[in-house]
Amino acid sequence: MNSLYYSPLLLNINLMVASAVACTALWYYSRPYPGPGVWTCGVFTLALGLVLLLGEAPLLSVFGNAFQITGEALLVMGVFRFLGLSPPWWLVPASAGLVGTLVAWHWLVTPFNSELLTAGYSANSTILSGLACRTLWSGPSETQLQGARRFVALTFAGYCLVTFLSGLIALSAS
Repeated sequence: MNSLYYSPLLLNINLMVASAVACTALWYYSRPYPGPGVWTCGVFTLALGLVLLLGEAPLLSVFGNAFQITGEALLVMGVFRFLGLSPPWWLVPASAGLVGTLVAWHWLVTPFNSELLTAGYSANSTILSGLACRTLWSGPSETQLQGARRFVALTFAGYCLVTFLSGLIALSAS
């Protein structure tokens, strides 16, 4: 079961980096629209979270997971800004707070099944990427950008599917 569990996580990371590149390409071909600063910040925050997770300390795990989900939420905020919609900024601290609290509780208060922890993270990530996908697919835009927006929406849909399956695998392993 571990081989099934770890391969979706690797695919998740690759898809999130690919969606960040796709979002940046979407901005590049449709300048002067806003959004790349938020996307870039999201990518760097996501990378910082991955670096922190390399450490063995429980506190690094708490911050690493919180930074990772914050990076994902910032990518979604960049999508909203790109489309000229008002971003639901409350999702950034809410996502980081939820994941950070779950990981902190697991490592610092009372350990529980880490598979449930992964399922909670995956659920949060699935909701964020699903929101980005829906917004890109059906949000307002010009017809010239329709193909590029649909491509990036499909990238987020792929990430959404992988995180959902990762959560299901984690739940079945618990």
